[in-house]
Amino acid sequence: MKVRRLRHPNLALDPPPGFTLAERVRKAPLTSVEARRLARDLCAGLRHAHAQGIVHGKLGADTVILDGDRWVVYGFAGGADERDDVRGAGAILYTALTGEPPVLGSRRLALPRGFRAPVLRSLHERPERRYGTIEEMAVALGVAAPAPPKPRRRWIPAAVAVAVVLGLGAGAAALLLARTSRGRA
Repeated sequence: MKVRRLRHPNLALDPPPGFTLAERVRKAPLTSVEARRLARDLCAGLRHAHAQGIVHGKLGADTVILDGDRWVVYGFAGGADERDDVRGAGAILYTALTGEPPVLGSRRLALPRGFRAPVLRSLHERPERRYGTIEEMAVALGVAAPAPPKPRRRWIPAAVAVAVVLGLGAGAAALLLARTSRGRA
């Protein structure tokens, strides 16, 4: 099963120790800072799963656990597409910020700036109106992982060094030949 191959700090097959988001928001909704960390961890884990061709399929406040200082997604069901996970991620963030699951017309204005448009778009009833990927949602939320640095081309300095050495060697050989030829003439 593909899910067993998932290796990421924000993904688990079984519930890790800690509190689910549902348990946490019973006390109080998350602050914007806490919700941003949740969004970052949630998107990072889902981005990794989607890159492996794995969709969660049943995201909710009860499938996300705060394990120490990181949020972990578990309970993969599969059988959905990536836009279903986008909607699930939006529902998780809505619940985290309001303390309630998303219901049409309820507390939409309570979403903080920076979350309102991305969360509401991800919750759209029509899948084609949602973000196409969890990465697009992460970018809109400002929590996308930076692109990995491009590898430096180490061969360019090495090639220059080899060319210099060969050039110096050829020049030295030519000079030696010229001196030797003059000495014989």
